[in-house]
Amino acid sequence: IGCCLDRKSDCGAKVVSKAYPTEAVGVICKCNGKWKVVEYSEISSETAHKTGPDGKLLYSHGNICNHYFTVEFLRKVIKEKEADLMHHVAKKKIPYIDENGEKIIPEKINGIKMEKFVFDVFKFSECFTVLEVARK
Repeated sequence: IGCCLDRKSDCGAKVVSKAYPTEAVGVICKCNGKWKVVEYSEISSETAHKTGPDGKLLYSHGNICNHYFTVEFLRKVIKEKEADLMHHVAKKKIPYIDENGEKIIPEKINGIKMEKFVFDVFKFSECFTVLEVARK
């Protein structure tokens, strides 16, 4: 919180460095000048493995869902930008009740969920802060 307050950020996120390129964690990055989270299911293996001249992963900021928002920022998003929030397609193993009333936990993907995530508002931030912390 202190880091975001010090920088007068309206929105921010703590991240950890990804353990390996295909770790099942979303990546916080800038796309077309706007901050966002690219979910691990939405990033290609080729992109996940890209490295910079120093050999480090280009997309290494793992989202740990520790976010900061000002109330003013969230009010503005709700009032002016809520319709602009996109849906994410998530293929899931969705439990269901069969014809005998038994709960079934599927072994294979059996459904699609359309999801919106709290971090989808990052793109509306005018002053976004990313703070990398140690993985513990």
